[in-house]
Amino acid sequence: MKTIYNFKHLACSNDIAISEALARINTSHYLFQIVLDSNGRLLGTLTDGDIRRGILNGIGLSDTVASCMQTNPFIGE
Repeated sequence: MKTIYNFKHLACSNDIAISEALARINTSHYLFQIVLDSNGRLLGTLTDGDIRRGILNGIGLSDTVASCMQTNPFIGE
């Protein structure tokens, strides 16, 4: 029997504000977000470390996650 898990709380789109993604990360047991396009395809990942590095490079909390997400994440099957 195949188990299906709900990962909606771990996923966001690339056009949400960094502040919203940070709030989602803060309320989750997991410290990352999976960034998906409108068709559910993987665009990248986002961690609090990615956000910190972005802020140090001048990105603001109102910018989108696309400005600091990791676009070449390690994936596995």
